[in-house]
Amino acid sequence: TSLEQMALEFDGFLVGSDQLWRTDSIEHGFTTMEWVPDDKLKVAYSTSMGVTKVPCWQRKKARRFMNRFHHIALREQSACDIVKDLTGREVPVVLDPTLLLTAEEWLSIQQPGPILKGDYILVYLLGNNPWQRDLIKEMKKRTGLKIVALQHLDEYIPSDEGFADEALYAVGPKEWLNLIRHARYVFTDSFHCSVFSILYHKEFFSFNRFSATQSQNTNTRIDNLLSLTGLLSRRVNRTMSIDDLLTISSDFSDVEKRLEEKRLFSMNYLKQALNK
Repeated sequence: TSLEQMALEFDGFLVGSDQLWRTDSIEHGFTTMEWVPDDKLKVAYSTSMGVTKVPCWQRKKARRFMNRFHHIALREQSACDIVKDLTGREVPVVLDPTLLLTAEEWLSIQQPGPILKGDYILVYLLGNNPWQRDLIKEMKKRTGLKIVALQHLDEYIPSDEGFADEALYAVGPKEWLNLIRHARYVFTDSFHCSVFSILYHKEFFSFNRFSATQSQNTNTRIDNLLSLTGLLSRRVNRTMSIDDLLTISSDFSDVEKRLEEKRLFSMNYLKQALNK
């Protein structure tokens, strides 16, 4: 094929980030590098599986493609555990690429000042969970702040109708980062919205997008992120009240130390893997 022909022109290949090794992604063989010859360098950096287990019918296929990689580092500990179970290989957790840059470095693609005037609660929810919207409405009542939301992101969600004081749609990456950076509070069920809320030291709260009983739920991504940064207290469940949320510590000094150590570790992994 054309991909296999193209692979002959390069010395090595790197795949990483997001849910590139999720159950449905594995099947097409693209992000698993099945089109790359055995002798070509294959590196996985911060690749995410999203799920906590590989279905029994896919274990053989997963074991085969993983063993063809020369270097593997993943984004979640649960994914590392899967690789250990399937191949016996001990592989490390490294930072998502977005966290390799500091908050200041991300300023290069956005304007310094806020694109919206005044304080606001930013809501970036992809899942269809009405109780989460209800909790955010309670925060609005308590604080008097307006709700600014990006809505119907993955599907049409009825409970989004009439929910926000300002519903934004013409939002690209630079506007999105700016909205997070200048928000008073951030509510999200998104991994990367949680990432940038951490980088910008925001008062943020992360929901589960999926039920824990769903076989293909990807909640572990945020669990691992908050564990790595020491911010598991910002995980919100149905039993929590607004009082609970408002009393969570907002000290990010330890977070920055953790991130700097992990950045160094992650960059060293990349350098060593690519040098070989």
